[in-house]
Amino acid sequence: MPNPSSDFISPVPPRANSQQQQQQQQTLLAPEVCLGNYRPMPGVFDEMMTATGELRPHWKTFGSFLGQCSEADFKQRAETIQRLLVDHGATYNIYDDA
Repeated sequence: MPNPSSDFISPVPPRANSQQQQQQQQTLLAPEVCLGNYRPMPGVFDEMMTATGELRPHWKTFGSFLGQCSEADFKQRAETIQRLLVDHGATYNIYDDA
């Protein structure tokens, strides 16, 4: 059985405590980089962005969080998520009608 304390993904990016980590933290990804060229579809309401591509007020906290994360943070989180999915037996079956 997985250890619940090791399953926790902190919503706060880790603080740099070595010179190498400090350099990685300096390579932060702005929300614009994380979201790429994402733009809302014309004529369709988008909950996250305005028609001009700005984050809506209720998404700005999330956008600020993205801006504090480095590429290494995203890689570590993605690896943790993949491990948790496997550890907990989460599956997706597109052919199951139930």
